[in-house]
Amino acid sequence: MASITLNPKTKKYDVQFRVKDAMGNCKKSTKRGFKRKSDAKKWLNEYELKKSESLSMKFSDYVDVYLEDLKPRLRKTTYETKRTYLRVHITPFFGNYGLDDISVSMVRKWQNQLIERGYSETYQKTLNNQLSALFNHAVAYYGLKNNPVRIAGPIGKDHGDEVEFYTKEEFDRLIEQTMNNQTVYTIFMTFYWTGMRLGELRALTPNDIHIDGKYIDVNKSLQVVKGKEIITDPKTPKSKRRITIPDFLATILKEYMDSLYNPNPNKPIFRMSKGAIHHALKTSAVKAGLKPLRIHAFRHAHAAYLIEMQVPILAISNRLGHEKIQTTMNTYGHLYPNKQRQIADAIEARVKGEF
Repeated sequence: MASITLNPKTKKYDVQFRVKDAMGNCKKSTKRGFKRKSDAKKWLNEYELKKSESLSMKFSDYVDVYLEDLKPRLRKTTYETKRTYLRVHITPFFGNYGLDDISVSMVRKWQNQLIERGYSETYQKTLNNQLSALFNHAVAYYGLKNNPVRIAGPIGKDHGDEVEFYTKEEFDRLIEQTMNNQTVYTIFMTFYWTGMRLGELRALTPNDIHIDGKYIDVNKSLQVVKGKEIITDPKTPKSKRRITIPDFLATILKEYMDSLYNPNPNKPIFRMSKGAIHHALKTSAVKAGLKPLRIHAFRHAHAAYLIEMQVPILAISNRLGHEKIQTTMNTYGHLYPNKQRQIADAIEARVKGEF
């Protein structure tokens, strides 16, 4: 039985209540430091609602329930990203309302706020999807009648403007600026000629790079969570893949690994941080007279180069480790119209030659 008492030493109110430990055993716990008895009662009421998993609990409390349920099911980086979205962009608006009091009109007001703040359309959609996922969870597992986000309708769009990347000619100018830094040179060459993600490249160990076989095994990712580097599984199941590499890249990687002093076969070979790599890219681009782009632009550049070589879209999708071919088409489909025109022109020329 919970109780509220005035602490004679602090002159503040304490709430004593019972909680269950991981083994299911009840034990006493105390929440201290309430200035007013009414504040202590309010906290106790909200705690009991949360404990009973009632839909009348505050939205902010349900966020805690939701995150606790999802935490063991998500990658650490995915969990932290979701937690940030909820606590920075969603809870400040809905936090003090009861979960079952949130209406469609309230969701529309929140959506309009995102639009007015000038967030990109892709970011708007991401945040809207995060809120919708939370309500889907409440519908599926806690008996909420409906998802107000679905009724309110979508905002934003799946994909932004056409991706930016360096052409082969621009990359040649860029890479020339790195010739005096073997680490940066090797990183940029590996990015450009494999299309790997940043986390995948930073997780590479000597055991992953097969010089004789001319391929790289991508089987993990290096991420930073709360300032700490951790090794996780790649982004999706299909991200685990084998990337074949040209002879010249195999040679570059061998020379780089030979330059390392007694490398651990199970430890990452590239020790540059994301910030350091980005700085090197920005510096090299400026020296080459190019617009500085994101690190991810190397991945786009690799895909564009393969499209220019008329590599089938399915092969490109597999090489990039996309879970669905539709992802590849949505991202790079705009690069294909010219290819279709070239094919039509080639057919036209050949047919004319037969007459």
